Amino acid sequence: METPVTVAAGQLGVSKDAAIDWYSFCRQICYDTVSDLDICIGGPGLHVELDESHIFKRKYNRGRQLAFQHVWIFGAICRESKEAFVQVVADRTGATLWPIIRRKVYPGTVILTDSARVYNSLYEAERGGFEHYQVNHRRNFVHPDNPNVHTNTIERQWGLLKGMIKGCMDEDRLEIYLGEFIYHRQFLMTNTNMEKRTLGKQFNVFLSHVRKAFPGDQGQ
Repeated sequence: METPVTVAAGQLGVSKDAAIDWYSFCRQICYDTVSDLDICIGGPGLHVELDESHIFKRKYNRGRQLAFQHVWIFGAICRESKEAFVQVVADRTGATLWPIIRRKVYPGTVILTDSARVYNSLYEAERGGFEHYQVNHRRNFVHPDNPNVHTNTIERQWGLLKGMIKGCMDEDRLEIYLGEFIYHRQFLMTNTNMEKRTLGKQFNVFLSHVRKAFPGDQGQ
């Protein structure tokens, strides 16, 4: 229900530290569940938006100097199914991004991106032979000749993700939050008002993954 941890602690009459521990436990379940999946999205005739985003600058000591390392993520979302993937990437070169696209986007998918040069060759057979459309964000957020060509869907997802990532963050903690982000979209997305009112169904999905992670004594 996206309740802030301090609010949940007050509602349940437990300490903030106890609530933080339970939130961490739940995030770990989400991360472990998603890590076991080989997520591949899209498919013939489906539309997938691809994009990279800068998350934060990580401080580290280099000798006696304080330096910064930029942390980037790369991901995609299918407009029709709402399935998504996201991962930390070392850089935004074709050598890094092309194998991810080939592995995580089904052949026959219609891909939509911004005008970054790294995406220019996605139509080539060795890059996947995708049907591919681009919009130049320096000029437009939506292609002036085709209103379906935009990356607004994934841009909104980046906004939601960045709202989750607060405070001190190292790479391990970032991976946990990315796992929670994908878990919500893979298992807890709702499509109708009736589904939104039956949150018990979503909770049961989560409990099934808790049981899988901690099966206990099956004989009792």
